[in-house]
Amino acid sequence: MFEKISTDKKDVIIISAKGTITPEDYNTVLIPTFEKLHAEGHKARILVQFGPEFKGYTVAAGWEDFKFGMHYLTSFERCALVTDIAWIKNVTKMFLPLIPCPAKIFANNQIDEAKAWIQSKDMHLSYDLDKATGVLKVEISAPLTADDFEALALKVDPWIQKNGKLNGIVIHANHFPGWKDLGSMIQHISFVKNHHQKVARVALCADGICPELAPIVAKHFVDAEIKQFDYKNIADALAWVSTKGTHKKELEQSRAH
Repeated sequence: MFEKISTDKKDVIIISAKGTITPEDYNTVLIPTFEKLHAEGHKARILVQFGPEFKGYTVAAGWEDFKFGMHYLTSFERCALVTDIAWIKNVTKMFLPLIPCPAKIFANNQIDEAKAWIQSKDMHLSYDLDKATGVLKVEISAPLTADDFEALALKVDPWIQKNGKLNGIVIHANHFPGWKDLGSMIQHISFVKNHHQKVARVALCADGICPELAPIVAKHFVDAEIKQFDYKNIADALAWVSTKGTHKKELEQSRAH
């Protein structure tokens, strides 16, 4: 059975595997938990412990485990496995390269360390979606990673699905720090590709980087109006993307630079 251990954070899931695992354990514990998080726009930080009370999987449960992992592969924000069982550790190591998020293996005597790690945050951008105005504010503070864009998509997609589009995005950055690695840049491009026709306005609120960044943003967000603001003028940027209507002249000027 899977025993779900309560935490004070809804996106942190701690599971203790005990006895023999069957398909029913996935249907009654893991799947409903992940479906609820996804509906609320959250990714899961999951810790699974296979301790001394774990006995094994039924054959059907092993297949269910594979299907669960493939179906919810992009729903993880961070994964921790806690066990001393050699075969579980070895199988997990084989699949680590396929997991699109930070993942680590801990021994049973490292359970406290695993719990601390699963709850730590390494986000390089912060974001706030104002549901009253349909405006997304993004603060960039460090080189961006693929995890950042996965988390951002989970925040934005339910809103777009319900309302059709975002009224605006404000990108607030003192300087653009770039990407952590090639995979992060690819994820960024994928995010833009999937969302560029669903954003009405984009405000670049930054000093120094706008002349270089504006053409890139304008090229990808082809259906959005683009406007530049100084870094300190965040209030003006938020006000502009929150208003309705179009400014074709401003849009043409931004694309011409």
